Amino acid sequence: MKKYRFKVSELADLLGINKRTLHYYDEIGLFSPDFKDDNGYRYYSVEKSMDLAIILSFKELAIPLEEIKQIIDRDMWHSKTILESKIEELDKQIDSLKEIKQLATRKLKQIKITERGFFNIEEMELQEEHMVLSEVLETDDLLTIFNAAYQLLNDEGKYLLTNNRYGYMIHSNKKILNSRDEIYDYFFLEKDQAAEGTYVKPAGHYLTMLYSGAEAELYKAYDKIQKYVSDKQYELTGYFYE
Repeated sequence: MKKYRFKVSELADLLGINKRTLHYYDEIGLFSPDFKDDNGYRYYSVEKSMDLAIILSFKELAIPLEEIKQIIDRDMWHSKTILESKIEELDKQIDSLKEIKQLATRKLKQIKITERGFFNIEEMELQEEHMVLSEVLETDDLLTIFNAAYQLLNDEGKYLLTNNRYGYMIHSNKKILNSRDEIYDYFFLEKDQAAEGTYVKPAGHYLTMLYSGAEAELYKAYDKIQKYVSDKQYELTGYFYE
């Protein structure tokens, strides 16, 4: 049987690539033709086309051409090391994408919460949550509060501030005595799981409200909550979480 040799355009069409790709592979020494005729036309044997199929299979795995060349120049056993490294890289990318998906899901949930409407008090049974806390604040100085928040964010946060689950804590006793009290106790970041030194926000029966407005008017929301508590003959304990 007469040996058949592919022209550049034929081989490119056969494997679904651009013929300029074959020219480039030849230039960098990755995949060269069996021979070139006097006019510079490239020709590839059937056996050679199988080498190209192997190169394209590694390229499909997003392995850089430089590493593919190492596999071709050495032996296929070298591909074991490269593939193991690639799998490790992909595992890290998958973990990162899972985190990003969780983040996007959480932000969507937060947006949907606003559909409940503002200033409406709801009673909820909440599960235990874990948090890391700043140093005790005990101040209404905004610069001190912001510094404490960003220090905790730098130490414990994964993302930019607004992509973390965060807020401020103020003891209910303070707000009961004075709804205008703004001497917060802590800045907090919520964590996905328990860790040494984390604060546990206890499971229990909570009152929740969505507030929208000026910080100076926030006391009105607390006044409304306290009236609700009084009407229901409830007792507030622990912290408010903003």
